[in-house]
Amino acid sequence: MKVNGEAIRAIRQAKGRTVRDLAAAADMDLGYLSRIENGLKGASPDMISRIAKALEVSEGAISYPAPQATPATIRRVVELLGSSAEEMELEVTASSR
Repeated sequence: MKVNGEAIRAIRQAKGRTVRDLAAAADMDLGYLSRIENGLKGASPDMISRIAKALEVSEGAISYPAPQATPATIRRVVELLGSSAEEMELEVTASSR
């Protein structure tokens, strides 16, 4: 999961909370939380959990889902790395099941 700083800020403001208040509730540095909200820093899964708990929302409400690679994308990456797609066909087929 990748943290969504804009969502954190929007939810925090909608709840009438300050950055300072949220940082204290999530037990994290004020400057670090500010950088997360501004998209300058990421957050570990633990931090995402602590922020979500402090905001009383789900972790999904403040994060983006992890991107999923399609079999075609996997083949293209393999080709770009110098291996043939045929060499990796069994793994690509297995991962798409």
